[in-house]
Amino acid sequence: MKKGVYLAYERFEDHLTVKYLLEQFSDLEKEFKENGELYNYVENENAIYRHKGLIEAFSIQVPEKNGYEFYTLIPDLKDKNPIIESFVESLLWRKVETVNEESKKYVNEHVFSYQCTHDYFWETILAVTGIPNHFFNAHSLHNHLIKHSLPDRDANWTQFIKHRYTDESSVKRLIDWAWNQTDKSHISDESILLSSITLTWFHTSTNRELRDCSTKALVSLLQDRLHILIKLLKKFETVNDPYVYDRLFAVAYGCAIRTNKKEELASLSDYIYQTIFKDKDEVYPHVLLRDYARGVIEFTNFSGFKLPFDIEDVRPPYKSSFPDQIMTNEEVDKNYKFDYEAKDFKKHYWSQNSIISSMTTEYGRGTGGYGDFGRYTFESALRSWDVNTNDLSNLAIEWIFEKYGYNVEKHGEYDKNTNSHDRRASTIERIGKKYQWIALYEMVARVSDNFKKYEEWGFNKEKEEPYQGPWSPYIRDIDPTMLICKTGSYDEEIQQEFWWVNNKIFNWDCTNENWVSDSETLPNMEDIIQIKDDKGEEWLVLEGYPSWSEPKKIGEEKWDQPHKELWSHIRSYLVKDDEFNSFKDWAIEQEFMGRWMPESGDRYEMFSREYYWSPAQDYFMTEYYGGTEWTEVHDRESGEYIAEVNVTAQGFLWEEEFDKSKEETISFLKPSTVIHKGMDLKYSLSEGEFVDNSKVVQCFAPNVYHNSKSYLIVRKHSFLKFLNENKLKIVWTVLGEKQIIGGRSFGTNYLGRLEISGAYYFDGEELKGVIHTKNT
Repeated sequence: MKKGVYLAYERFEDHLTVKYLLEQFSDLEKEFKENGELYNYVENENAIYRHKGLIEAFSIQVPEKNGYEFYTLIPDLKDKNPIIESFVESLLWRKVETVNEESKKYVNEHVFSYQCTHDYFWETILAVTGIPNHFFNAHSLHNHLIKHSLPDRDANWTQFIKHRYTDESSVKRLIDWAWNQTDKSHISDESILLSSITLTWFHTSTNRELRDCSTKALVSLLQDRLHILIKLLKKFETVNDPYVYDRLFAVAYGCAIRTNKKEELASLSDYIYQTIFKDKDEVYPHVLLRDYARGVIEFTNFSGFKLPFDIEDVRPPYKSSFPDQIMTNEEVDKNYKFDYEAKDFKKHYWSQNSIISSMTTEYGRGTGGYGDFGRYTFESALRSWDVNTNDLSNLAIEWIFEKYGYNVEKHGEYDKNTNSHDRRASTIERIGKKYQWIALYEMVARVSDNFKKYEEWGFNKEKEEPYQGPWSPYIRDIDPTMLICKTGSYDEEIQQEFWWVNNKIFNWDCTNENWVSDSETLPNMEDIIQIKDDKGEEWLVLEGYPSWSEPKKIGEEKWDQPHKELWSHIRSYLVKDDEFNSFKDWAIEQEFMGRWMPESGDRYEMFSREYYWSPAQDYFMTEYYGGTEWTEVHDRESGEYIAEVNVTAQGFLWEEEFDKSKEETISFLKPSTVIHKGMDLKYSLSEGEFVDNSKVVQCFAPNVYHNSKSYLIVRKHSFLKFLNENKLKIVWTVLGEKQIIGGRSFGTNYLGRLEISGAYYFDGEELKGVIHTKNT
């Protein structure tokens, strides 16, 4: 089918009519006056409403044909809604050279006079911000917004974009286009920059979904155009909204880690060093921004690029000032709290008082009078430092009103109408809440620079521990290294047709009693562990959770009736050659029920692509956090040392409630550090996928993009080669259970269960193993 632009017949007819009229009448100034041939179209306000389609066509064609605006021909009506709307809509269609300073003057004097046309203008302009040479493109938007103070911009622009993340909006269309990872190499650098400027300004928003999705869209758009990212960073150097500047550096971090243009990393790192870290009396006081900026440089250094400065200069501790005087509770109330009983108290004053109550720490104003944000967010983030959190809360309140400029007359009505709960992660928050977040991140930055920090989970702050990053204490709010918004959704009632899943195993016709007692009818684990893809390539399951469940009968609800099920856990362990036989011989004799063997753990504090290289990875790769590469296995009964093993998989878990760019918790498996390093794996552009230097996939987690249970799969030939070169072997453990679930499958109706344990290993090229069962 041919692509084209389709216009409604009525609009097409209007444009043909206007084209004809403009050809017939050359003196438009005369014809639009009383007694003129065109006067009946504009004789009064009713006429311009009645002929709205023609007015829209005139607004486009008159500037293009005659070089001046249509509204100049009807000065008495130029402030009327149909004329203003027609002018605004014309900006989408007319030639870019016909829009100029005169157009801007009309916008300021008339379009902005009404809230409805003000909003209509911005909604329309957002559709043209990416067009080079358009008068109202993103450079114009930027010049307009950058000059405002933080509170004034939040009183206008931020409130305008509050509900703009909808399918019908130019805002969402731009985000969806940028976030979509289709090839955009044919689009000019200037258009990409313009689109990026607009996306950046969406970050003022208190709509978390809009803000977070804009961040992911920018990462997607700029990950292979780091030179444009540097231009964008430079353009926003003077921005006075930390909500914007913080996320630009989040974008920089995501782009740096994901980019295929690693040769541009050095330039980006040098810019960030010069702008944020070099010879600064005070490093920008925002704890997340600092971490993103540092992360770019750390990754550049890890990638093998020589830095022209000392890497230690970008690592904490940093420098910043801290005030000597802090308000008391009484001073805070006197300066900022409205008296509810006062005669002049107005409803929107609640918005200012809610900031004070929200910021109250656990015992800051007695027992039980805390605010959820004050106790569970603010105080929790500062628990590791030797500080008075009530004093810091009062200081943050002072910043909110004096430094950031919260103004109840500008923001109070908006906040009163915004249903934002303190502790729960609301999608749309108050402007006051925005300033509370800004205060939190600045406070943690300044406190980390000026006060002693102790072990996060230590007792009574006994052991000092220097601050290293916002993963401890954890205060991160988005993962900019990952562009997926969800992983696959497994439904056990839908049979999985994937090459890594074996569904053709059981005949379900036996009785429930026979099912749980039959130790002969079990899956062939060799075929579950060692699999072939659709091309005949062999793969190995390093970790997986296959299960089989009897299909429900037509007309029955599955959980209302007892039905047969078998679940299993497959895990694997690397063991050194000299300990392989002792570990293998021991493993095949064990019962693994109770999950007492070492397992893959989840780390919610780290970003997806911080695994294997980052300061956060180094922090958690300690025995204290269970992150050591090798773990000793001891016999459960005797305590005898058996072997040292490496768990082949590790879990990634991103469940951050404040990250609204995700649709659900994101969880999948990654290969262990030993495997990643030994096989020299690299991140693919696809999440959960690892490639070699030739970009060939070697390991992946299929549940990222498929509605599959969780697995980690590795290419067999490459993996065995890695084992051989590193004098390693692999042993799998199997844990499972045959059971009856649903209905009344308990109490007097309980039929027992069949526990399954086993171990598998390679004997030369042959996969061998043993399964034990036990009825319980």
